[in-house]
Amino acid sequence: METNFNSHKTGDSGSDNLETKINRLNFIIEQERKAREQAENELKDFRFYYENLFSNNSQPMWIYDLETLRFLDVNSAATEHYGFSKEEFLSMTLLDIRPKEDAELLLRDVENTMNTYNNAGIWRHIKKNGETIFVEIVSHSLIFNNRRARHVKVNDITHRLKVENALKDNEIILKLFIENAPASLAMFDINMRYITCSRRWLTEYSIKDETIIGKSHYEVFPEIGDYWKGIHQRALNGDIIIKDCDEFIREDGTSQFLRWEVRPWLFSNGSIGGVVIFSEDITEKLRLEAETLEAKNRAIQSDKLKSAFLANISHEIRTPLNGILGFSEILQSGSVSEDEGKEYLQIIDSCGKRMLNTINNIVNISLLDSGLIKINYSVFNINDLLDYLYKYFTIQAVNQNLEFRTQTKLSTDEALINSDYDKVLSVLYNMVENSFKFTESGSITVCCKKRDGKFIELEVLDTGIGIPEEQQPYIFEKYRQGSEKFSRNYEGSGVGLYISKAYIELLGGEISFESIPGKGTSFRFTIPLKHN
Repeated sequence: METNFNSHKTGDSGSDNLETKINRLNFIIEQERKAREQAENELKDFRFYYENLFSNNSQPMWIYDLETLRFLDVNSAATEHYGFSKEEFLSMTLLDIRPKEDAELLLRDVENTMNTYNNAGIWRHIKKNGETIFVEIVSHSLIFNNRRARHVKVNDITHRLKVENALKDNEIILKLFIENAPASLAMFDINMRYITCSRRWLTEYSIKDETIIGKSHYEVFPEIGDYWKGIHQRALNGDIIIKDCDEFIREDGTSQFLRWEVRPWLFSNGSIGGVVIFSEDITEKLRLEAETLEAKNRAIQSDKLKSAFLANISHEIRTPLNGILGFSEILQSGSVSEDEGKEYLQIIDSCGKRMLNTINNIVNISLLDSGLIKINYSVFNINDLLDYLYKYFTIQAVNQNLEFRTQTKLSTDEALINSDYDKVLSVLYNMVENSFKFTESGSITVCCKKRDGKFIELEVLDTGIGIPEEQQPYIFEKYRQGSEKFSRNYEGSGVGLYISKAYIELLGGEISFESIPGKGTSFRFTIPLKHN
């Protein structure tokens, strides 16, 4: 039984081994089939991903051979962007889309990055139409069709660089504009930290440290109070604060007038980025405006005075002329006595001198205004000039019942001066004539003395009506007297003192006066003993 069993068992074992082998073979075949299916699926997946991630990608891509630099594959985005067909690309190398001057740099880069997984950089590429563009590339190494290759992804940043460069240029221009602005100008961020400022800002606010960029405004000026902090906060909240004229007291106590603005500046999205502070010192501008206004008012006043002067001149010419003509006619009639004739001749002579003096004054004003007046220097004795004045005005003093005298403390040698005789005489004549004109009683005195060893001082004193206080500031102004109402009561064109002052200043001297209304006036002037 045992033998049969073993014999039967042996036969079954051979059959089992064959079945096992068949099953094993079938298993292997099945596994290979599944592996093949998996590989095919993976290949399909790869092709799917390749088509979608490479061929159909919206970003330009290519694969190139690391040894020959020849394009192995390009996607449609690359052909559209660069203008080359796929066939043209595949017949080209990387060198064909690079400027010639970049070739050496490209070869060096390929060699250095051949074994790197990832590399990025900015390069210049050339399109088919010749346009040069700037691209940012990302690349990595791979095996493609059994070739060592590199996959490149391209991002055209030409427009971005233009925008960035434009922004940089604008920043530079803005910085230069602010730095060189003719006014005080500073730009701050939302925390009142300096972004930039003008050189004038540094100068006017005495900021010696020019490295204030990034510092807080309140750190640079710790004395800033709540008033200004409040203004800054208002601007940060969107307000625009403007003050056309604001007075500031300097450390030395003088006043400074400023025009200032504090306004927000905005980002492109409309949000507030900080504030801009503008200030302009208008002290000088206000001074010039005031001077201009004053000059305008003076011109208007001068025109009024000139008109009054011309009216007075007309009166000053007509009056003596009428006297000359009138008394000449009487003399021509032959119906006057000898004494009357002499009297009329004296009147005619006086009228002629008066009219001649008026004409001379007009001529002298014209010469002074045009700068054509001439100074004729000579050596003369001032005492002799005083003697001449005494003799000239003595008769007039008797006629007006006034005491007239000249006083000198100079010896003959001391009285010698080098000046313009006619100009000095004209000044003294005008002063003495004015004294006779405005003195009804009392005396008129002409004094002469040496002053400081270098000058002769001459003074004309009278006991006349004096000069009203409101007129004293203008007594030496051209045409001023001609505009005064009281002048019509007295002879004269009203320009004698203006001419006198001009003469004395031309001779290198000074002129002044003192007057007490109702008591009298004193005019004095100095002239150098010698002409320089």
